[in-house]
Amino acid sequence: MNCNSFTMNECFQYQSLTNPMGFRLVRLQSSLDDTSAIFSDLVECNLSTATSYIALSYTWRDPVVEENSPWEFEKIFVNSRQFSVGINLFCALKALRNTKAYLWVDAICINQQDNHERSIQVALMGEIFSRASKVYAWLGPEVEISHLAMDFLSHLASSPINNELIVWIRNTTVEPQWLPTWEALMKLLNRSWFKRAWIVQEIALARDVLFICGDKRLTIAEWEKADRLLFHHWAKFISGLRHRLPLNARTFDPSRSVLDLRRRLLHGDRIPVLASLQMTRYALATDPRDHLFSKVAISNNQLAELCPPNYDIPPEEVCKVFLEAYIQRKQDLYVICLAGTKPANYAYLPSWLPTWSCTKPAYPICNFQSEIQPQWPHFDAAKGTKPEVSFSSSKGHLLCTGVEVDELDGTMGDQWGSEYLDEGIQSVASNNAYRTLDAAYKALVRTITGDTNRWGEPSKPPHDFEALFSRRCYELNFVMDEYKANPASHPPEPLRHSSSIFEVSWRSMRSLKFGGIPMRYIVERQGKSANQTTAPNQKFAQQQSLWPAFEHSAGQIMLERRLFTTLKGFLGVGSASVMAKDRIVILKGCKVPVILRQKGQYWELIGECYVDGIMYGEGVYNRIPYNGENSDWQTFDII
Repeated sequence: MNCNSFTMNECFQYQSLTNPMGFRLVRLQSSLDDTSAIFSDLVECNLSTATSYIALSYTWRDPVVEENSPWEFEKIFVNSRQFSVGINLFCALKALRNTKAYLWVDAICINQQDNHERSIQVALMGEIFSRASKVYAWLGPEVEISHLAMDFLSHLASSPINNELIVWIRNTTVEPQWLPTWEALMKLLNRSWFKRAWIVQEIALARDVLFICGDKRLTIAEWEKADRLLFHHWAKFISGLRHRLPLNARTFDPSRSVLDLRRRLLHGDRIPVLASLQMTRYALATDPRDHLFSKVAISNNQLAELCPPNYDIPPEEVCKVFLEAYIQRKQDLYVICLAGTKPANYAYLPSWLPTWSCTKPAYPICNFQSEIQPQWPHFDAAKGTKPEVSFSSSKGHLLCTGVEVDELDGTMGDQWGSEYLDEGIQSVASNNAYRTLDAAYKALVRTITGDTNRWGEPSKPPHDFEALFSRRCYELNFVMDEYKANPASHPPEPLRHSSSIFEVSWRSMRSLKFGGIPMRYIVERQGKSANQTTAPNQKFAQQQSLWPAFEHSAGQIMLERRLFTTLKGFLGVGSASVMAKDRIVILKGCKVPVILRQKGQYWELIGECYVDGIMYGEGVYNRIPYNGENSDWQTFDII
């Protein structure tokens, strides 16, 4: 607790908790004078018997300022002693000062300077929030036009879902008077509360939730209904907004991930550890250790067994403790695949060590969101082998047994370039592992979707994806060729930053050669065989019912990734940082291939990849002899 300018004899002093299930609650003293000081009483209670209290979910920093902005503090009084709190909590307490119920507020109820107490209380936080009669989700004070967003969500939640409502929403995306409302919604969802690590379990485990922004209120049921409506019909709305606001489906991810976790837990689903961590990697935390500790309760305490909360251990060591325990306990090496997109401030760490924080995480190639229902896809690149790993703690190396199966040849260009760009690193090899161009085209569709329909519950993609892909590429090529012939004209969709992930990805991949033939001609050949034209009687791809599913699936796979070709003639997608001559390696115990980059005698992990043709063990069929020995397996020393 930071007392700032207060002298120590004026500051509140904590008394140690007296029993293992002890926790503190605070009650605010009512006042009708909004300008008067905030007084409160702090008491110790027993969590085993306490049920009539409200837990506060909020951010320590101001939710509408930059993450690296200076801290601002205000003073309140706790048991008649001065106590320093962040400006956002101060605003929340002012808004709630006439609430008669006891509150649980972590900054007040936990002695933040006592690491031992913090560790114990963090382990109890799942139970604290699940036992609370209600959770107040304080999104922050009303700022500028935030009330428009809350009113809009309230209207969606109170309206019957029918075609009339869908048409009305679609009209709001093109009518100028509604632009401030959509801008307000974008700003609301970009508030730091939605990205805070701790809110995941606070909302997912709550009995009931009330969202508060200034003096506006929304129940959890209202928020869920509005979110569900916008998500399921997003493809119908986005075209009107795409070129006016930087608002896209990704903006809704933090809110949707929390609501999805909550629904799964309420239905009795057991959330795997990796699912809980991957689904919340957008989250921010003041203490890096909280990226792990804040997910303890939603992982059914599996995370606590692997890595018990302990604030006496340095953050990097916490990540290593978890990783080693997970690999040994689960016999699954896929966990290291989630290390490939670290924020810049973690670049000094080993390439194989996930930190569980990333501002723009790629969606995982594998789906691991459930332990109850069978999921697609069931990738098994290592053919059921167990991990063979060892850790070199002194050097920070990870030694893994694996086999090198291929090498990257060409890659698509930078799909986020501001100028006309579709060159990339051109392929040199002319091999086609799929033998025919028709088979190569089908492999391309499987590759850019990760062989998965990700709309709703993941499943095998329908064959109609193939026709949709060629149709949309035909349309995009048509407008792009027109623009290339007349650069002075208005740039078409694939050349704008506001375009969909699929559109800008196609712009960059269409000139990449496969088997010596540019990708656009492989796709156009397929379109011609399907008799696709620009005739008025043909439906545009975006008008077809499966288009949202295809665009969503391709968008998730291609975000922060690049299409590549290999020397042996395979197609794949990998991290946006992949380069020609990177190696494709199958590590024992890892369900997908990984990309490694040679650094002298060592290797750097670039990340996971999808390579069509080796995802189900094909790459190791001939490398697992009956006697268990084969010279193709080798040890990779990963730094």
